[in-house]
Amino acid sequence: MSIVPSRHELRKENQENIHPHLALKEDGVKQNIVRRGALGELGNQLKDLHPEKVNNDKATKPKEKVAVQLGGIKKVDNIACKENLERKTVREKPNKESDESPDSNDYTHDIMKYMQQLELDFPIKKRFLTGTKVTASMRAKLVNWLVDVHKSFGMDHDTLFLAISVADRYLQVNRTVDRTQYQLVGTAALMLAGKFIDVYPPSLEDYLYVCNDAFNKKQLLQMEVSLIKSLDFRLGFSIPIFFLRRYCKLAEVTLEEYQLSKYILELALLEYSVAHVRPSIQAAAAVCLAQAIFNDSMTPGLTYWTPVFERVTSYTYADFKHVLHEFACIVNRAKTAKDNVVREKYASSKLMKISTNLRLQGKLIKKYAAIPVKHEMF
Repeated sequence: MSIVPSRHELRKENQENIHPHLALKEDGVKQNIVRRGALGELGNQLKDLHPEKVNNDKATKPKEKVAVQLGGIKKVDNIACKENLERKTVREKPNKESDESPDSNDYTHDIMKYMQQLELDFPIKKRFLTGTKVTASMRAKLVNWLVDVHKSFGMDHDTLFLAISVADRYLQVNRTVDRTQYQLVGTAALMLAGKFIDVYPPSLEDYLYVCNDAFNKKQLLQMEVSLIKSLDFRLGFSIPIFFLRRYCKLAEVTLEEYQLSKYILELALLEYSVAHVRPSIQAAAAVCLAQAIFNDSMTPGLTYWTPVFERVTSYTYADFKHVLHEFACIVNRAKTAKDNVVREKYASSKLMKISTNLRLQGKLIKKYAAIPVKHEMF
């Protein structure tokens, strides 16, 4: 049995055990939804919880809340939300020289080819922020905030990747968005992605509350309409996590390697320099780097990108070597970055404290971190 959970299993866990509305029904306790400021410099500040949002029933004690200071934004984890528990079965490493693959008896190969074609048909352009009023720094702050809100709502993992993809694509076609509108774009993108993927997405009121009344109901709905029209009603874009699951299943990675691969991809969401890189390329670089890190290999291309992977993915190591280099640098920078919600998220014991693992300070990471990345290659 593969250690990589199926999307159906992850959804089931999310909706039954994590989503605030279901937790409310099961526990019989009114849960607190925390208001978050909009992005520090973008203007909004966190306010105290409204009295009407707090359960005054002293007979029922709510679960513990953990407060963390993130720059100028005080973040309190939603007490109704829990992180997904990945299954901890570890499989033996496959024979990487085998010509056999799990694709031989199903439609997986055709699906992968179709998703790769979608990457070419609907790409995120290189330097798509050029000419807009949104900067790379503003984008990083928004993504960081969206990761926090997404985690608090306990939404499907794919929802986060799709939401950021939608927000980036919107800026490609609407270059008039400024700093006062950018959080509205991100919130509407998350709401739209939640409707597309989650079985029980958060309510409209939840989004308004968590955004600290930075905008009203009418504005959020209007932005949602603007997003979907600008994207020509297309939301089935390729996202890195889709390819990552496939590649991890093919490689039969360990649980630690799987978690590290996800951590690398989520860190990459904050980086404007790789936002335009094809999702399948990002996934290939993440899984190859994760395996090399946990096996102390200095030659990830030779050791882990075998002819089987080349045939299944249609990529050689040379196709994503520069992306792997950039990912290694991103992992290295994350150790000292301030207000990095992704790093804090993956420091949880439920995610094996992967962001604090000492192997992330190994020779391979140091080797790539010492070499400047040539962004003109991207």
